[in-house]
Amino acid sequence: MITLTNDVTPRTLKLALESLDVACRDLDDAVLAMPNATGDNIMVSSSLVGLLLRVMTARRHVSVLERGDAGQTSVSS
Repeated sequence: MITLTNDVTPRTLKLALESLDVACRDLDDAVLAMPNATGDNIMVSSSLVGLLLRVMTARRHVSVLERGDAGQTSVSS
C-alpha cells in the first residue's frame, strides 16, 4: 500500500503512475519493433534513448511521491 505524506495528493500520484505506464508502454512498443536476430549488434537511436529517459524520469517521479519528499526534490517530467 502506498502512503502519501507532505503535499502529495492521490491525484498527483495517480497522474505520475499514469505517466509511468504510458512511458513504459511506449518503450515496450519500441523494443518489440526492433529486429530480433541472435548475435546482432543494434545501434540505439536517439528516440529510443529519449524513451528510456522518459521511463527513468517517470519512475523517479513516482518514487519521490511515494517517499513523500515531493516538496524537497525537484523532478522534471
